[in-house]
Amino acid sequence: MTREEKDLFIDTLAEKLENSDNVYLTDVSGLPVRDSNELRRLFFREGVKMQVVKNSLLKKAMEKTGTNFEEAYEVLKGNTALVFSEKANRSEERRVGKECRSRWSPYH
Repeated sequence: MTREEKDLFIDTLAEKLENSDNVYLTDVSGLPVRDSNELRRLFFREGVKMQVVKNSLLKKAMEKTGTNFEEAYEVLKGNTALVFSEKANRSEERRVGKECRSRWSPYH
């Protein structure tokens, strides 16, 4: 990725962070590809977007927004995925979140 491409990616990511009603950070390490693809399909059907990002680029995008994301910096380790919810209905978020936890959580 060239420097210009990284800058464009950071700008685009910062815009998504600013324009999303809800943003969730999650660690997807250890999740088999099959389950990851199924999770993405579930999100897609509900209008929720999931994107795996490099932590260094995510931190730069967070800094660029001017919003206080400092508490999130310490959890930016491993394989980080962002889940964006734009104009999502709260009950739908809860339902999708509950289904995700029940299917993919190691703690259920």
